[in-house]
Amino acid sequence: MRASLFGLAVLFAAAAPASAQVASRAPEWARPLLVTEPDAVNVRQSALAAPAGGIAVRLSIAPAQGGVARLVRFDTSPEGARLALRRFTGHNRNGWVLWGAEQLAPAPLDAARRAQLERLARAALAAGALGGESAAAAETACASGDFAWVEISDANRTMTFERRCAMDGAAGLLIRALSDAAGNKDEEEVFQAGLAEVLTADRAYAQAVRAEGLAAAAAIWAAEDGREFPQGGPVLSGRDAIAAHYAASPPADLLQWTPAGADVSARGDMATSWGEWSRTRTDAAPLTGSYLAVWRRDAEGAWRVAARLLN
Repeated sequence: MRASLFGLAVLFAAAAPASAQVASRAPEWARPLLVTEPDAVNVRQSALAAPAGGIAVRLSIAPAQGGVARLVRFDTSPEGARLALRRFTGHNRNGWVLWGAEQLAPAPLDAARRAQLERLARAALAAGALGGESAAAAETACASGDFAWVEISDANRTMTFERRCAMDGAAGLLIRALSDAAGNKDEEEVFQAGLAEVLTADRAYAQAVRAEGLAAAAAIWAAEDGREFPQGGPVLSGRDAIAAHYAASPPADLLQWTPAGADVSARGDMATSWGEWSRTRTDAAPLTGSYLAVWRRDAEGAWRVAARLLN
């Protein structure tokens, strides 16, 4: 299993102020995940609601050592049921970055799986109401395994449970079943998706150069504090300096490149791509060489070039 992982589109930095307003009962580590849920923000307790005859479950689950966290929703009603999730990359200490679309992604749910999850959810509700399981203190820390925060609601009541690494009791059974149903062996999938997204971004940058010119493309794709190391020239520091440098080039000059590979960091917030470049010039012979680009997610989760070396 590859250790490298990837992630995209939120906003730990942007979401940090809002996360302080997430349901006050939620543990601190879970709040950056819950901030993506509209009914979990600006309330002092869980606003999870289930229709008559149905049940609603929301699971926030994150690996203690960082990697891929998930927010899983399971909802049933007399009309049907859904199982869906969001994925994040990061670490409990440093925050989480949303991977993929903001909308919940559906997960497969057949009749047998629905019946199992609904049975476990109702058992956890009963254990919390009758046995005090929801009041059981979670371990303060653990070296490996998952942190989990689960909210369960039917038409009459809501219970919350926190577990850290030891997934015991009725709530632990539900947490494990939801984690398995939503797909808990996703490191390689996330890593491969990250590679594809970085390569797509690199190709899109090159396409923007062809369509709009290098200066205009750099003004979009270079990070605000990005650096460019052109062959035989001084270091360009900052997006504005990079764009100004290329704006001063003759209009017929064209820098193009083709990515050959990429890698993504274990937290999914940094990446590299590499390949071959060429530059046509009006007053001299063309230049060719190899390049290495360092990519970083911005506050909105988009990939931007933090540094690029043209050799």
